[in-house]
Amino acid sequence: MLIGKILLNSGEEAQKLSEKEITKAYRLKALVLHPDKRPDDPDAHEKFQRVKTSYEVLKDKKAKKLFDELLRI
Repeated sequence: MLIGKILLNSGEEAQKLSEKEITKAYRLKALVLHPDKRPDDPDAHEKFQRVKTSYEVLKDKKAKKLFDELLRI
């Protein structure tokens, strides 16, 4: 669930969200964490990359399916 929490910053279950909801959550989070918006935060790039990677996993249907299966283990 870490990937979902990184992207959503909540306890929402990422596997239950639609592709549209995942994209919306990513865009909102990316706006807040983008390094250009946080020039004083030395960790901004790393935080943004974690969100971006999480989104890439959740938006890819094959990767999301694998992610969902791993959560069931």
